[in-house]
Amino acid sequence: MLFVSRPIHGCVFFQNVGTTLRRGVNFNTQLKTNRLLAGLAYSYFDATFQPGFTESSENNPVADANGNIQIQLGNHLPGIPSTSGSWALATSWPTLGLSGGLVSRAVDNSCWATRPILPP
Repeated sequence: MLFVSRPIHGCVFFQNVGTTLRRGVNFNTQLKTNRLLAGLAYSYFDATFQPGFTESSENNPVADANGNIQIQLGNHLPGIPSTSGSWALATSWPTLGLSGGLVSRAVDNSCWATRPILPP
């Protein structure tokens, strides 16, 4: 499903677009003690269109004279990062009634900037 915009101002929706192939792997690990919980996670995800197709996209800068774009076999789905990772750290002192934690997540920006999403 992709976010689709239409010519009517403010009219947007999601629509099934083409067939996709999705492959990936996830790794995670945790360490738990009486007062500490720590974790790491990593994901790799490859999502491509299978097969290619033509889609109406008249406002797209690479659209042809008919307002269509050609999605080629193997083009990556837009907005889906190929790699992401996270870490978490939590601690607690039940006798004091205190607990706290930190979490951070990072994703690559290739889904927005450098991956071949649309034809050149």
